[in-house]
Amino acid sequence: MRDAPSRAAFLAAVVCPVDQCLLDWLHARCQVAYLPDAQQTDFARDEVTRCDLLILRSNVAVGASELGSMARLRVVLRLGSGIDNLDLSALAAQRVTVLRIGGRPAAPAVAELALQAAITLFRRVPIATVGLAAGRWEKNDLRGREIAGSMVGIWGAGPVGQATADLFTRMQANVIFAAHPRVPSRIPTLPLPALCRSADLHVVALPLHPATCGLVGNALIAVLAQRSPHLVNVGRWDVLDMPAVLGALGRGDLAGVAVDPVDRGHVAAIKEMLAPYDEAGQVLNLQLTPHLGAMTHATYQRAASAAITVLEANWSRLTEPGRDDD
Repeated sequence: MRDAPSRAAFLAAVVCPVDQCLLDWLHARCQVAYLPDAQQTDFARDEVTRCDLLILRSNVAVGASELGSMARLRVVLRLGSGIDNLDLSALAAQRVTVLRIGGRPAAPAVAELALQAAITLFRRVPIATVGLAAGRWEKNDLRGREIAGSMVGIWGAGPVGQATADLFTRMQANVIFAAHPRVPSRIPTLPLPALCRSADLHVVALPLHPATCGLVGNALIAVLAQRSPHLVNVGRWDVLDMPAVLGALGRGDLAGVAVDPVDRGHVAAIKEMLAPYDEAGQVLNLQLTPHLGAMTHATYQRAASAAITVLEANWSRLTEPGRDDD
């Protein structure tokens, strides 16, 4: 870590929306630039290029091109667990410390959204909504299924995966995790191919890294198609090969699809991918949401509290002049 500036000159750039209590905590200790609607282009702004501390979510990325103009940056605090938007090699080369609050603050809210999406797909609500908007009353064509008694496969046993499993278990679903070396031994698992052939619903709660990028593509869909299950993604967009997933949904190989991690940069691609279905008049059992999993007041309060805890544990060494990582 680089030598710290004086306490009065220390600048924190907060480039995502946060709870007011975190801003109050920062204002009491340093200068603060708050850009709750920041986009990638905002890295050219003076208050960002001059910052010592950068606080962000998944809304922007930090790599070599951004770091080239951020000579003072010493610390990045990620409000969440995913680090696929951070170039860790470039940050390490520039001696920037990366801190995270982890996924626990958001886990209850993301699990709730996973449950909402599952119920929406099971009861075929997207199809009912489109029908009613077009003047059609299609009740008798929309018999669905219940969560209770369904087999639910959870992909990922981090805080979100475990919170999702707890919630579905309380709804009397039969929950089983995709096998992985990091899944605790006490948790029931099945190898992913076997899980794909068995579960009625799959909830994807995986981080994005090379092994998970494009994981749900044509090869895995061919296995899933044997059961035509529902698929809910509350992890990362790129874990799914979206053209392949939409194709499977259109063919009936998947009964329903919900994708929450739709970021700003995905909107044009979604419009293009859905155009053929719109032109053909094919209504899909599809729910797309703009990364709403953690978008609750309670989550923001928990995240702010966790951020303050992390910052308090590190603040003196972050702001004390003449200190480094050694």
